[in-house]
Amino acid sequence: MPSAQPIALAPPTARPAPARVAPGRRALGARPGEVVAITYGTYDLLHVGHVRLFERIKRHADRLIVAVSTDRFNALKGKTSVVPFADRLELVRACRHVDHTIAEDGWDQKERDIAHYGVDLFVMGDDWAGRFDHLAALCEVRYLPRTDGVSSSALKQIVRDGLPLPASA
Repeated sequence: MPSAQPIALAPPTARPAPARVAPGRRALGARPGEVVAITYGTYDLLHVGHVRLFERIKRHADRLIVAVSTDRFNALKGKTSVVPFADRLELVRACRHVDHTIAEDGWDQKERDIAHYGVDLFVMGDDWAGRFDHLAALCEVRYLPRTDGVSSSALKQIVRDGLPLPASA
């Protein structure tokens, strides 16, 4: 597997301070001037690509919220997870780059989460490029390149085919 190249991110564009601090931002312990970022995903078969995504986001944010898709929401998307929601949530929560986890239970939740947590930076993998541009009215939106050669779908296929797992990049 080729090694991933570090992705340089510019700091998020400063937004004017809100007149009222978002309640979720206060609950995160975020101080004025700190950057709060959020990302969403299923995180089935948590792998190095997920961890590298969290790490890259955290380099440019003081607080990282990761929303983990529930099994019910995945079913609505036509996806089936190998690892149950509660376990995926616990695994993501254990990652040192993650400050807070929440359940993702629907497509329309993102706007509410951004407002509730006072999010400055919304980040998704570049396989979603353009899908969330409408959120730019609420916060900065960025799409980061995926880690080459690793994905939950590819890992599932390797296991199904009975092949050995590739060495980590």
